[in-house]
Amino acid sequence: MAETPIDDAALKARVMAHMNKDHKKSLSHYLQHYSKLPPATADTAELVDISLSRITLTTRSSPTGATTTVYLPIRPSPMQKLSESRERLVYMANECLAGLGLSPYVVKTYTPPGIVGVAIIVGVLAGLWTFSDKRNLAEGSFARVFVTSRFTSEWMDG
Repeated sequence: MAETPIDDAALKARVMAHMNKDHKKSLSHYLQHYSKLPPATADTAELVDISLSRITLTTRSSPTGATTTVYLPIRPSPMQKLSESRERLVYMANECLAGLGLSPYVVKTYTPPGIVGVAIIVGVLAGLWTFSDKRNLAEGSFARVFVTSRFTSEWMDG
């Protein structure tokens, strides 16, 4: 079923609002990769129009505040219908990430390890230190005294 002009207008408005709200970084990457704009300028990108063959972005330069309009062709080829916009914009975003040498994976939050994680890290580091040098296991060394006093007496008694 062919899209009607009313459907196109509603879809166009929805795509532009979605991209401007949720994908500002992708818009910036489009300008950095395809137009070779610096990140400071590209980060002000706003999608103002989308057609079957191109997207229109505006950006503001920091010192003067002047607005620049940039036209980028839809890649890898023009769309037949506006409903193909998601597929094409995702393709372009991935192409930009690869071209800019960026990862598609973004860490948004970091959760530090809990008590069990800390215990595991300490155990691994202690093991690495203990086995890093023969002297660490020599008679009378801290590691040998600690291990033999803590564990051998428990195993022998129990």
